[in-house]
Amino acid sequence: MGLMLRVLRRLIPIGIGAKFRALVDAIALYLQTVYEEIKAIMTETNPGTAVDTLADWYATIGLKYDATLDLGTRQSIAKQAYISIGGQSISALNDAIQIAFPDVIIQPPTFPVDNSVGVGMVGLIEVQDYPSWYTGTTDGTYPITYYRVTGEINDQAEQTALLNLLDRIAPAEMEPETSSLVIRNQTETAEVGLAMVGLAQVGRTKEDA
Repeated sequence: MGLMLRVLRRLIPIGIGAKFRALVDAIALYLQTVYEEIKAIMTETNPGTAVDTLADWYATIGLKYDATLDLGTRQSIAKQAYISIGGQSISALNDAIQIAFPDVIIQPPTFPVDNSVGVGMVGLIEVQDYPSWYTGTTDGTYPITYYRVTGEINDQAEQTALLNLLDRIAPAEMEPETSSLVIRNQTETAEVGLAMVGLAQVGRTKEDA
């Protein structure tokens, strides 16, 4: 029994005829339909809860829509992008990213600046003490155009969605570095079962004599 039907039936005086009751039930059914439509509109006007218009939200926000992701992840990504803007602090970006990817962390890169040198009188001096993940130029300049994306995600589709989201909300002048990001379904695992080595008897008993 719908909400509207319950409410209107409580307002009907005792002893009312069957025809009037049927009319009230019909009105209640119509009002229930209107009520459900209003609820649906409210749901679809929020990218974090939208279903039928979720692809439209992605187009509006500027994200690539991947229907292979589960609904909850798609809604969370849309919500993240909707409430976030570019150029935020690392802390704010982590708060936003972890709505849909709770195991992902964004970190600013660190470099041993005490061992780095830049352009000198003798020309360009190259140093080789940059972290192994860094793929930019090694001319001694301080590379501040990268941020590290670490943690774990489930699959390649989530990686694509994560990078699309970062492209939307992260600082436009910086690039994500994802070599430490673990994709769970691509991680090598080994399985070990139960094995029986055998039974061994040592010594003799009186029955063996």
